[in-house]
Order: sequence, then structure tokens, then C-alpha cells
Amino acid sequence: MSRPWQNMSQRNSARTDDSMSQFVRFCIVGAGNTLTAVAIYAIALGLGTPYLAAVPVAYFVGTSQGYLLHRRWTFRSRNVPAVSAAAARYSVVQLGGLGINLLLVFIFVRFADVPHIAAQVLAVPIVVLSTFITSRNWAFAGFYRMLSRPDADDDDIRLSGEH
Repeated sequence: MSRPWQNMSQRNSARTDDSMSQFVRFCIVGAGNTLTAVAIYAIALGLGTPYLAAVPVAYFVGTSQGYLLHRRWTFRSRNVPAVSAAAARYSVVQLGGLGINLLLVFIFVRFADVPHIAAQVLAVPIVVLSTFITSRNWAFAGFYRMLSRPDADDDDIRLSGEH
């Protein structure tokens, strides 16, 4: 006979393993997005774009690429339409990340005299951690809320729509 606390324990263990594998996938996608964004940023700077104007352009390109990859691979929300509540929430998360990114680049350049591209690279770890936590717990959270329900069974989880 199955004991309720055993199922809960198994779910919590699976969720912890899933959190780590998601974070690894998030970082892989993020590395690709960062390379893309830094390349766009460097090109924009090379074309004479002011650095604070180049950040949002580069961030938008990386964010667009990131949404598609995170939806399909990192958070495995395959059954959710591309234009969904998750997309709107992801956009809000990324706007917050952009704000953090702009603030950090400004502080690094203006007050620490860090070169523009190095400032952008230094901002990345802080932005990555904050956007991962917010994406997992809010933007793509539907599936994880279902997992944490003590009465959820495998059929509920498959039918939740966000996995």
C-alpha cells in the first residue's frame, strides 16, 4: 500500500532533480543567448550606437531567442501556445532582467570604469540567476504548481498543459 508521505517525498526528490537539470538547461540556453546578445552589442557599439541604447537592442534579440528555447526545452511547455500567459509573464521577467542589466552596466561603466563589453559580461551572472528564479517560479510555473499538489497523480500532471 502506498503511503501519502512517500509519494510526496518522491515528488519533492524529483522536483529537486528537475530543478537542477532545468538550471543546467537554462544556463546552456543562456550561454547561447549571451553570445548572441554580446555579438549584437559589440556590432551596435562598432556602428557608433551609444552603449545604453545598445543594451536593450542586444537584450531583445537574446530574449526572443531565449523564450523559444526555454519554452520548448528548458521548461518543456510544448503544449502551451507560443502566444500565451507564459509568454506575457516571460516578457515581464525579461523586462525586469533588462532593468537589472542596464543598471549594472551603467554602474560598472560609470562608477567602476569597466570597459563597455566587460561590463555587459559582468552583469550576466546576476541577471541569469534572477531571471531563472522568476521564470521557474512564475513565468513557466503552471506545471510545477501541479507537481506540488499532494493529490496530483500522473494523469493530472500530463493533462496540466505546461510540460
